[in-house]
Amino acid sequence: MSALPPSAIKPLGRVLLCTHEIGSTQDVLRGSCQGVLQPGCVLLADKQTGGKGRGGNQWVSPDGCLMFSASRQVAILGEQAPFINYLVCLAVLRGIKATLQQLYPVVVGIGLNLTNKQPTTCLQQLLEQAHTSQESGASGREPDTCPVISRELLLANVVSHLDECFSVFEQHGFAPLEADYLSSWMHSGQLVTTQGR
Repeated sequence: MSALPPSAIKPLGRVLLCTHEIGSTQDVLRGSCQGVLQPGCVLLADKQTGGKGRGGNQWVSPDGCLMFSASRQVAILGEQAPFINYLVCLAVLRGIKATLQQLYPVVVGIGLNLTNKQPTTCLQQLLEQAHTSQESGASGREPDTCPVISRELLLANVVSHLDECFSVFEQHGFAPLEADYLSSWMHSGQLVTTQGR
């Protein structure tokens, strides 16, 4: 079991008991350990042979599950008790989201050929071609020198748009970005061949 960072340890969970197999984590916290363990104890089991559910349901937990019970004093009125289920569901959802964000930090690697004309085309060549065709369309003018792509400016623009795209995606999904993505797609109708295995 990996260690939690100190900032993640709250009053609930300061005492964490772990066992490979147990009848029911709830039975232990409600029964034999009640009054012995302080509120805030969490009992984690790899497997429960008499797990408790709503309406008196019992089960044997399959492998690969997270099964635990947590004991906490909650200062609520009786009519507020139904909200406990909502709080538990919300906490589970938030816990899953936080775990996925910690497991999958996005680290993207981006490489763009700016000025190396060998062995393939670079961005500077494409800019020069576009500049030449634009300048040749202007009547009676001497062609201007094509500007050189600045690595720093391109980096700043890509990072800025990368952050914006991720923010839009996190808030609204892919739908607001889809039309722009599809309009920029360069390979529609092209035959692609692959080599190798």
